Amino acid sequence: MASKNGEIERAIAAAMKNYHIPGLAAGIFKNERVVFAKGYGVASLELGTPISPSMPFRIGSISKSFTAAAILMLAEKGKLRLDDSIAKFFSNAPAAWRSITVEDLLAHRSGIADYSNKKFSKQGGIFDLRQDFKESELVRRSYRLPIEFNPGKKFSYSNTNYMLLGFIIRKITGEFYYRFIKKGILAPLGMNSAAVYNHSEIVNGRPSGYEFSAGRIANARFVSDTFNNTADGALYCNIFDMAKWFSALYNHKVLSKNSVDQMLSIKTPIRGSNYGYGYGWFVRENKTGKVAEHTGSWGGFTAVVKMDFASKTAVAVFTNISRGSSRWLLDEASKILGLAEVGRC
Repeated sequence: MASKNGEIERAIAAAMKNYHIPGLAAGIFKNERVVFAKGYGVASLELGTPISPSMPFRIGSISKSFTAAAILMLAEKGKLRLDDSIAKFFSNAPAAWRSITVEDLLAHRSGIADYSNKKFSKQGGIFDLRQDFKESELVRRSYRLPIEFNPGKKFSYSNTNYMLLGFIIRKITGEFYYRFIKKGILAPLGMNSAAVYNHSEIVNGRPSGYEFSAGRIANARFVSDTFNNTADGALYCNIFDMAKWFSALYNHKVLSKNSVDQMLSIKTPIRGSNYGYGYGWFVRENKTGKVAEHTGSWGGFTAVVKMDFASKTAVAVFTNISRGSSRWLLDEASKILGLAEVGRC
């Protein structure tokens, strides 16, 4: 691995220049062993504070893997079934919701439109991201979203699915979904940097978030507390705590082997038969086993994680900038960290 460090350093420097990245933390992990971890650039353009790999970054939709795990934990305890209709958990739900199952939400097969689509989330829209709403009001507004295809028939990524899963967790447990995740996952694993985002809270070492648009870097746009706390993308943590999550999945620390296998089973293929979405993860099946990956982009941050289950090796790249699609970072992470070779470290 030492011989690769120079190559990684050069690739990271090139990516930061090409994509105007203020700050970046990168890590390669073999089970929980740190193979490579380093911070680059700055956490604050205003202050010039350098990035440390121990700093907590917002991970956006990577949070979905924790929400999915929480649902599977409830299923293991017999609190719900994955084939339950979601109408069971939402009073006055539209008739069309009766044919949507919990599994359809997990696998992005519900057909419910994505609330974060600009036509719904713009100023004055059904889900104006600058406004605060009570949870009950978010549910009622979700009823107004169109069903774009027959539930269970195909894959269509929608943040609404995981927002609703968070509400189902409260319906069953009586508590905010994050409280359940903290008690059942984060605390037992010692993921001490991981928490739900709160813009007013003082968090030691938390970087500032930025956006790149129209050829310039700017502070991330304001989003209300409501939409910084939904179960589709609210968490932040550092790369070392993410390694603990990887290890927990490899070694079945919080979920049974059967549940992890369910999580990493492709429900609806996306490109060919060997790539698709499980529960909270995009999954690729290759000759040696499964590779799980996810990106996240929210509030001026973009993150990517990728796990090779055959070698129990993972990579994580967190940045404090967002720029539309987060696919660019997944591509860069694979290039920068040479995932195909990481298993040989």
